[in-house]
Parts: sequence; structure tokens; C-alpha cells
Amino acid sequence: YPLCALSPTTVYESSCTTKYVEKQPGKFVGDTGCEKLPVEICGAGCVFDEGEEECHEKVLTSLVDVPEEVCDLNPQKTCRFVTKLVPKLSPQHQCTIVPKETCILKFTQPKQVPKPLLTRWCLDPTPAAPGESYDENDALGAPLGRR
Repeated sequence: YPLCALSPTTVYESSCTTKYVEKQPGKFVGDTGCEKLPVEICGAGCVFDEGEEECHEKVLTSLVDVPEEVCDLNPQKTCRFVTKLVPKLSPQHQCTIVPKETCILKFTQPKQVPKPLLTRWCLDPTPAAPGESYDENDALGAPLGRR
């Protein structure tokens, strides 16, 4: 902390940390904790001078679980009584097999898949009329980069 001769001001800065805890095999949960740290600021009559901008590149890897649905056909037997028109009415037992779909969610290990970002630009020298939207299918020329 700096030593101050004239009326120091105490401000609080937040300091946060995140730990990833494995709750189940392959399942990580972020546990974030923050605390306020006191900082004394001295500077009666001081002026701030803006310095040069500093830039740093930071790459973050993000993993997302994508559920996969797995389905099986499990036939089930459904029975009901059927009445037929015969001289003597008597109910008969009749069974049918009805296929039934059973689904479960299956989580697999996440994997990174590269996906290209494509931007197509088209040149059309004709000016657009007011309120008119532009569709590349109506363009006079082909999109750039496509032959």
C-alpha cells in the first residue's frame, strides 16, 4: 500500500478465481470465488495522463457436451376383445404387436471440430431501388471466389 500524506481514499477491488472440479468422470463444474481487496489511493491534486494502448491475445478453449440420442424399436403386445358378427355373438381374444420406440440420451467425450467461416461477396453494378432487398440468386454476376 502506498504511504499517503494527505487524506488517502480506500477503494475495493474484486479479485476472482475459478477452479474446475470434476463432479463425475468427464463432467467438470466451474467453482468461482470472489473477494474484495482494499486499496489505498493517494492523489490530492494529481492528474492522470493516458498512456499507449496495450493489447494481448488470449486463446480460450471451450468444451461443450453434445448429447447423442440412441433409439431402439421394442415391440409391445397389445390385447383387446374383438366382436365379430356371427349368428351367435361371442367375444374372441385377439393380440397384435405394436412397435414402440424407446430413446435414451448418451453423452460422449467432447471433441473440437474445425468449421470454416465462409463469406461470399457479390458485385452488382446496378443501384438498388428504395426498400428493395438483395438476394444473390438475382445477382447479375457470380459470387467472388466461385467459378
